[in-house]
Amino acid sequence: GAEGGAPPPPPQPAIEFTTLDDMVAASKEQLGGLFIKPKLSSKLLKRPPFSYLRAITAAAIETTGVATTLFSAEELGIGETSAGPDAPPPDKAAKIRFLVKLISWLRFASGERLDVFVSPAKVVSGQESEGTNLLLQYLGWVMKYAERATVDKAVEQTLAVAPEALYQQAIQIRSTIAKMQATYRGKLARRKAEAEARAREPQRAAAAAAA
Repeated sequence: GAEGGAPPPPPQPAIEFTTLDDMVAASKEQLGGLFIKPKLSSKLLKRPPFSYLRAITAAAIETTGVATTLFSAEELGIGETSAGPDAPPPDKAAKIRFLVKLISWLRFASGERLDVFVSPAKVVSGQESEGTNLLLQYLGWVMKYAERATVDKAVEQTLAVAPEALYQQAIQIRSTIAKMQATYRGKLARRKAEAEARAREPQRAAAAAAA
């Protein structure tokens, strides 16, 4: 017979950068049912502005009651509309701090090194639509399926370290990985050149013998 208890949660989103359309569809699936507003618009998800990303985060926190102490009301932009049109938008540094905290929390809550795959600076400048969608997929998954104790501990772990320190750690890791990748690509290029040179040797020998 069927075993009792709740079914196991679905697996975490795959860390893979497919087509942008596929990533947007995956974001909609993971975030679906968490909130009514903001609407999950394919157009906005294809190049999510910071205000949209922040609104999604705020809505997910409000409707689930998860990670309510991670951000202040000011960081989430709550109350800005009541402050009138003259309320200044967050500057680039504030946007990056917000994303560093969000990425760090999702990293601790999921166990995946999202800080290696997603650059806050590129997200803010709109250069990393795929990375932003990966972030949104993990936001949806963590909000729906992660264990509450793990999620709460992840908030504590994130708030225990200054955003600037978290940011620098991630930059150093990404820099190290980039150097390793460059070294690996260099080795592959050298091996390819050596193999091509070896392949040409018999042709040269045959040409010399025929001369």
